[in-house]
Amino acid sequence: FPSHDIVPHMDVYEAVAFTIEENIPITLEDSVFDYVPYKIEKSEDGFDLSVVVSACPESEHKNYTDLFNKSGFKILGSVNESQAIANALIKKDSKDTYSIIHARKGRIGTYLVKEGLVHFSTITLVSEENYQEEFIKEYEKFIEYSAKYSLKAEDPIKTVSAYRDWE
Repeated sequence: FPSHDIVPHMDVYEAVAFTIEENIPITLEDSVFDYVPYKIEKSEDGFDLSVVVSACPESEHKNYTDLFNKSGFKILGSVNESQAIANALIKKDSKDTYSIIHARKGRIGTYLVKEGLVHFSTITLVSEENYQEEFIKEYEKFIEYSAKYSLKAEDPIKTVSAYRDWE
């Protein structure tokens, strides 16, 4: 996600919201999003803030919250799927860069993790007939994003694969 110039008294939430539609394939009105700052640097005009953004369709968020509420649970917080998988597979204090490939029947997820935070993820629904083709397309998106935004030539990627058996 691109960095933002933040000037004193500027609302960070609004700055992130301003660019969300350019980087996430759902509209701001139809989404629920959160962000985690991971780098703040002083600049001439104020500060340069880099954030990792998590977003999902509002309808999907509502389905989950309704389910938990109807089951009698009080929701205190949540972690998105790609970050939860990264937390389970990578040491908490790791400073390395990882590619996590989460392949299972009907879905493929590819996540770029740097210093414990998922910086980019793609998740797509696929059929068994075009699984290999869709897998390659998802990994190409991952490589394109990695080259464009997050990686330098000296940043090697360690790959972790997480598979679930098909029934």
